[in-house]
Amino acid sequence: MKKEELRESIREQRNTLAVTPTQVRQLNQNLIALLESLDLKNILAYHPLPQEVDILESLEWILKNRSLGLPKVENMNLKVYKVSDLQNQLAKQAFSILEPNLVMNLDPIPITQLSCVIVPGLVFDLDGLRLGYGGGYYDRFLSSFPAVKIGVCWDDFLQSDPLPKQAHDVAMDYIVTETKVFRVDNT
Repeated sequence: MKKEELRESIREQRNTLAVTPTQVRQLNQNLIALLESLDLKNILAYHPLPQEVDILESLEWILKNRSLGLPKVENMNLKVYKVSDLQNQLAKQAFSILEPNLVMNLDPIPITQLSCVIVPGLVFDLDGLRLGYGGGYYDRFLSSFPAVKIGVCWDDFLQSDPLPKQAHDVAMDYIVTETKVFRVDNT
């Protein structure tokens, strides 16, 4: 199956998935436990859209215990800004994505200062590959990202069948679901 066909099929599955508050809490607990165990300090995450994995509990934990960066699309690439207030420092942008509001004079974070990125995706495989939404923003960003890469998805979207791979695809180091923290063997 080609990536676009797979993307459409997964979108349909995701839109019918009923996620419980317990699953959301369990995934966030797993993610926070991983962040604590790896002692990651400067964390790039994402502010979830309604259909994405809800990591708001993890974002609040990061704000209290670490340094949080959120991405903003600039010239077709992701640029990272330090955020300390999810209520007042974000603004809706394209596709209703909440991004750092530059009117707030937020500080950019160089990619070399980040210790981790938490990446959304439609589906992940056991090799750590992800199928994103098709814009290529994370693919371009991850191609030069030197630190820990964590994908988040529901169990139903961590598949054993390999995803189609292209030269620009970058594997995650970990995948977190509501029932597990999966360490990808990238050797």
